[in-house]
Amino acid sequence: MKKSSYIPLYLTFFAGIFFSFFAAVLVYHFETKTLKTAFESYSRDRISVIKQSIGYSYMGIDAVCSFINSKPELSREEFKEFVSLFLSEKKVFQSIAWIPYITKEQQAKFSQAALKDGVENFRIKQKNSQDKLVESPIRNDYFPIYYIEPFNEYRMLLGFDVSTDPKLKKAILASMKIGKKVASTRVMLLKEKIYGFRIFAPVFWENYSIVSPGASFNPGSISIRGFVSGIFIPRNIVEHAIASLEPRDINIYVFDQHAPVNERLLYHNVTIPGDLGSQQVETDIPDKTEYKVISSIDMGNREWSIVCIPGPTFFSKNRTFIPFNTFMAGFIITLLLSVYIYNKITESERVRSMIQVHTRHLEISEKRLELALKGADLGLWDWNIETGALYLNDRWIEMLEYKPGEIYPNSDSWFNIIHPEDKKRVMDELNAHFNKKTPIFQSEYRLKSRSGKWKWILDTGKVFDWDENGKPLRASGTHSDITIRKMAEQQLLCQTLILKQMFKGIIFMDLEGKIIEWTQDAESMFGYMKDEIINNEFLTLVRHENTGQFLNEIISEIKQNDLWTAEMIFIHKDKTESIHEIVIVPILDEEGNIEAAIGITQPPISNKMPPTGKTIKC
Repeated sequence: MKKSSYIPLYLTFFAGIFFSFFAAVLVYHFETKTLKTAFESYSRDRISVIKQSIGYSYMGIDAVCSFINSKPELSREEFKEFVSLFLSEKKVFQSIAWIPYITKEQQAKFSQAALKDGVENFRIKQKNSQDKLVESPIRNDYFPIYYIEPFNEYRMLLGFDVSTDPKLKKAILASMKIGKKVASTRVMLLKEKIYGFRIFAPVFWENYSIVSPGASFNPGSISIRGFVSGIFIPRNIVEHAIASLEPRDINIYVFDQHAPVNERLLYHNVTIPGDLGSQQVETDIPDKTEYKVISSIDMGNREWSIVCIPGPTFFSKNRTFIPFNTFMAGFIITLLLSVYIYNKITESERVRSMIQVHTRHLEISEKRLELALKGADLGLWDWNIETGALYLNDRWIEMLEYKPGEIYPNSDSWFNIIHPEDKKRVMDELNAHFNKKTPIFQSEYRLKSRSGKWKWILDTGKVFDWDENGKPLRASGTHSDITIRKMAEQQLLCQTLILKQMFKGIIFMDLEGKIIEWTQDAESMFGYMKDEIINNEFLTLVRHENTGQFLNEIISEIKQNDLWTAEMIFIHKDKTESIHEIVIVPILDEEGNIEAAIGITQPPISNKMPPTGKTIKC
């Protein structure tokens, strides 16, 4: 074979090497860009939840301020009860304190009040050079921690005059001047022995003025009542916020841009020897990296920066073998391209076909459900019990004469339109199902329609999602309008009551002639007690030659004419006999078929018996 024959092979080989390398480089850069986009997305997720956590702390401080403003005389128990709502989120709030402004003349009064609350030896304190709390010398003005929760954990801070700490004094002075919340620079927390910060929110008396910029520190010149202060640890805020996110190798830094350079770093999650809070190895935003996401947030009149930087293994751990595989595929592209494309097309078609089949089945199932609900004239509801969110389909809403969007999708909206007389019973039946005492929830009750009319509803549902403690999470069910049925039942009840007033004895019997109900008037009239006569043949009470034929005659008559009446000879329990006029009418089911009959008797016509035992018909 001539060497020239190898030329196409050589060209193919070297061209394949070149294009394989070129394709691998492109794939590598594309993967890097994708990882960068993913890193930015993960970082913004973390920044978002951190900001939400900080926002929650803001709302908590504002709520406590509003509460204190509403209480001219604030007791320790009232403060404890209210702030406990926020301290349940211990991961965010480390502690919440009330710091009143106290003059030298008021010190004894506050000490007596503290003693009355069970706090012995209340003294105003300050930190000495060893950061230990000692009794404060007499001054004209104090800002001591008077109430603090959780009390047992932070009792040692009770009485600490925050104005004796230069950093904290600077914060409360700034807060008083602008009349807003102010955060301190990082401070060493006495209890935790790590860096944290405080937020101070001023509380003024009703008529107050904000200190003008540049004014001297003179609390007595304004109507300052005190400060609400929250102690926060940046590490707890950040790590609690990102706990719900999927772990990623992303380093997070939090900086206070208004602090001195060597005190800017508040938090970072890079593993270093020693305590994270007390050993800070960075002093400013890291800039020796190509990728980072930075976001600023106002934290108590201070600018904080939240910085996310990829960890050392973020890119390497998330990279794939695609670039290498791309390069290797170049060597065999001529032989395998057709097979590869064929396999991919086949696989793609198979997956697409499966998706279409499942989608079609799902659409058919949804359509069947929709038709079933529509055909049965049922309203559908789906209740998220944890959040109170309630989904209602259009038929549920239209059943009560509303239009879509007029009923707020919340369980309170449903509860508010239940008839007052039915509410307790409905909630008892619902709680019985929640406590697994009943397999389903089923209740008949009244709901108020848009026009103000009450409609009877048959509500049937079931909890289908429970948590690990057996608490119901989600339930669904249907509504059906049974107003007509209820009206018929009430009408039948009224008619029965009227009949009881008009006639002395009422006997209910099935189509086989067996007695299924027996009134007290019938007991008095014929002598048989209810438990003696139930399930006995009605014709055992009367005299007739052919009882079987007679029963068929009665059933046939009421089917044709809806009424059968006659004078009959009744046999009493004591074997005596009397003549009574009886009227028998049918009881119809929902489809109009006879399912039972009612026999209504009047008092005896005469105790004198006819010479024959025949029935006397009207």
